[in-house]
Amino acid sequence: MEDQIALTARASIKNKWACWRSIYPYTWAVWQKSSYQHFAEYVNALEYSTVLDLGTGIGACIPLLRLKPSSRIIFTDPDSIALALAQAVPNASSQQFTFDVLDAKSAIEKYSTATHVSLLHVYSVLPDPLIFLEQCHRQVPQAMLLIYLSKFNGIPWLDFLSSAFGFAQIDRALLEARFSKSSVGRSNLVFQGCA
Repeated sequence: MEDQIALTARASIKNKWACWRSIYPYTWAVWQKSSYQHFAEYVNALEYSTVLDLGTGIGACIPLLRLKPSSRIIFTDPDSIALALAQAVPNASSQQFTFDVLDAKSAIEKYSTATHVSLLHVYSVLPDPLIFLEQCHRQVPQAMLLIYLSKFNGIPWLDFLSSAFGFAQIDRALLEARFSKSSVGRSNLVFQGCA
């Protein structure tokens, strides 16, 4: 039964966000540009690291990545078409990049030795973000989590609007208690800390 629920949730997420695929570069990618730049600066400075990126989508951050030779990044997404588009992005052919069609839960199980787990504006579209945090704590306790959100995620009076666009309700107080928080540009935040 649990497997069936997981399959249904994966199919639901994949179908819900597939409609954004063609217009993503002109909508969300513009809003989230400061997050991609922040993420690239952070990851490009790492040495001897394996970064697991969950929900890569069409790979909007990939052109900004210039990893040090000792590091690698694994891009995952449950949407095989979006991940194929990510693989076609300039710079995506790097030997340090791996692409794998997986949902978030399966990705952290398969790549449990990752030193970092990134969620570039993906945390708010997970079916249950709190359960996901607990899974990270069990599966990748050594990993540094990088959770990027738009500033409107988790504002109580905007929850109804967020829900209409398919976002999960976010408990920002929990994130702020558990992780360090920084502003990224004018419209985004990053929460950072060990799983």
